[in-house]
Amino acid sequence: MRMKTGTEADRGASTRWASASVLLGVLSLILLFASTLHGRSWSLWRLPFVFGLFPVSVLPFALVRLGALLAALAAVAAGVVAVRRRVRVFMAVFGICLGGLTVALTGFLAFTYFSIVRDDVDLTACGKNLRHLDRDVLWRYADNASGFYPPLSSQPGVLMFSPKAVPSDESIGMSLTCPTIRKAKQPTTGPASPFDDQSYFYLGYAVLNDDDVEAFAQAYRKEMASGASFEGDLAVETKQGTKMLHRLRAGMAVNTDIQGGIPVFIERGWSHVRIENLDGRKTRVRGGRVVYMNGANRFVPQGTWPMTEKTQRILAELAQ
Repeated sequence: MRMKTGTEADRGASTRWASASVLLGVLSLILLFASTLHGRSWSLWRLPFVFGLFPVSVLPFALVRLGALLAALAAVAAGVVAVRRRVRVFMAVFGICLGGLTVALTGFLAFTYFSIVRDDVDLTACGKNLRHLDRDVLWRYADNASGFYPPLSSQPGVLMFSPKAVPSDESIGMSLTCPTIRKAKQPTTGPASPFDDQSYFYLGYAVLNDDDVEAFAQAYRKEMASGASFEGDLAVETKQGTKMLHRLRAGMAVNTDIQGGIPVFIERGWSHVRIENLDGRKTRVRGGRVVYMNGANRFVPQGTWPMTEKTQRILAELAQ
C-alpha cells in the first residue's frame, strides 16, 4: 500500500479548502435569502437595545442573517487559503466571490435598514416638537383667549404664529425646527435665529383643501398689503363665491371628510420617509407630519392633502 507524500496530502487539503469555500458561499446566500422571508425583515436592524423593542418572532431571522454573514466570511477565508496554495484557484475564486457578494448584500441591507431607523427617529422627534408647540403654546394661549388660537404673524412671509403667543415661562427652544434641517446644518430657529416657518406652516385659519389654501393665499397677500393683524376671520373669493375662513378656535365644528379634521400645523415639504404597506408590499413613502384640531399628530404621505403638490407650492411661495 503506497503512502501519500507530503505534497499530495497538501494538495488534497487545498482541494478541500476550495470546495469548502464554494459550499460556504452558496450556504451564505441561501441563509441571506431565508432571513428576508419574514414579514418584518426590515426591522431586523432596528437598534433593539436603543428602542427596547425586539419582537421574539424576529429573533430567529436575525440569527439566520448573522449566520449568513459568518458563513460568507468563512467562505472568503477558505478561498484565500486555497488560492495561496495554488490549487483549484478558479473554484476558490468563485467561492470568494460568493462570500463577498453575501457580505456586500448584507452591508447594503444594513445601510438601508439603518437609514430607515434614522428616518423613524427623525419622524418621532418631529412629532414631539409639534406636540410641544400644540399643547404648551397653542392650547395655553387658547385658554386665555376665549378658545381662539394665536393669530398669524404679521411679519411678511412668515406663516407661523406670533412670538407674542409664547408664554413667558415656556421655552420652545428647537421645537420649531425639524431634526432633518438640523442634521443638514441649515440655520435653526431659536433665540439667535428668526422666528420663522422653515420647518412647519401655521396658518391660524380653518382650511380644508387645496382650493381653500389658494383662496387663503390671495387673502393673505391682500391683508398684508393693507397692514392687517389677522385678528379676525378672512373673507375670501372662491369658485363658489365669497367664503369666510374662520380663525382657529378650540371646539370649532366644520363639516369635513378629512381624517382628524382641520390642520393646525403642516410640515413644510416632504421631509420624512416611512415604510407603508401598499397593496400588500412594504414601500418607502415620502411625506410629513400634520397636527389637527382634534389633537391628532400623524404622518401624511405625499399626495394626500395637505401634503399635496399644490398646497405645498402655494405655502412655500407665501413663505419666501
